[in-house]
Amino acid sequence: MGIGRRIRDDHIHWSDSRTSVHGTGGQAGSHRTQAGVSPGGTEAGKRGENQVLFVGTHERQLDEKGRLALPAPFRSHLGERCYLAVGDDQCINVVPVERFEAMAADLVERVRRGEVDRQYQRVVSASATPVQVDRQGRVVVDANLRAYAGLTPESKVIVSGNFDVIEIWAPAQFELIQQAGTQAIAGGIR
Repeated sequence: MGIGRRIRDDHIHWSDSRTSVHGTGGQAGSHRTQAGVSPGGTEAGKRGENQVLFVGTHERQLDEKGRLALPAPFRSHLGERCYLAVGDDQCINVVPVERFEAMAADLVERVRRGEVDRQYQRVVSASATPVQVDRQGRVVVDANLRAYAGLTPESKVIVSGNFDVIEIWAPAQFELIQQAGTQAIAGGIR
């Protein structure tokens, strides 16, 4: 099973037969998962199905209608539709349809087994919004999700890849999370 690396127009693409990583060379490190292993141990990764990974950080701005133009390296792997939902640490998750459906099924099973509180499932389900990606690569971030993340129309945002999802952040919150994560890594905490 071969592993390839192509760089074109500052875009890095790692691939093997099961995983591909997309991001920008100038703004993010490149990562490759081991063949057959996907982040979080998803069923898709265990079965060896193709898994798209999102990496990199991009500065953007919501327009006056609350629309966000997703970075080109990310939107090319979302298709025409995706889901927006509350994420950890006050971010908004942008999730490809297939990944969202797998995450939802996994969450339902974890709640049934008593591993996750039903309230968590309710919040994620209630916040989830299916959205269309328009021809300009924009998605509408609804008012409830913007309020959760501390965003307003025309506010600056950080769009960051987190392997299997894309995250939308208020810049100040992203900076706090990045500092905490960097300190944890530097201190050897995992």
